[in-house]
Amino acid sequence: KVSKGIDGFLNSTFDIIRSGEAHKIASAFTFGREDLIPDMFTAIIKEYNTDNQLNKFVYYLERHIELDGGEHGPLALQLISDLCGNNETKWKEVQETAITSLVARKKLWDLVLKQL
Repeated sequence: KVSKGIDGFLNSTFDIIRSGEAHKIASAFTFGREDLIPDMFTAIIKEYNTDNQLNKFVYYLERHIELDGGEHGPLALQLISDLCGNNETKWKEVQETAITSLVARKKLWDLVLKQL
């Protein structure tokens, strides 16, 4: 156990992994991670690099933004499309999993913010 809030996030993630259903795992990865990171990192750069003291960290973030926004994100969306095809049940489960992942991530970040 780490903490109640962190354990909740990890349990949510591992519940999806344990389902063994590729379309759900892809959904959690895509919408709970890949789709969020470029915007999140861009906001961090704008807010905290006002005096250019974080140049190496900014390079790291910009590289993630480039990969996630330009390559990983579109590939992840294509993967979901390929996994679901015309199966309406899988598309509904992708949507439900995305929501579950986003709610879990929000709770995690709310916990982090509360600790600051």
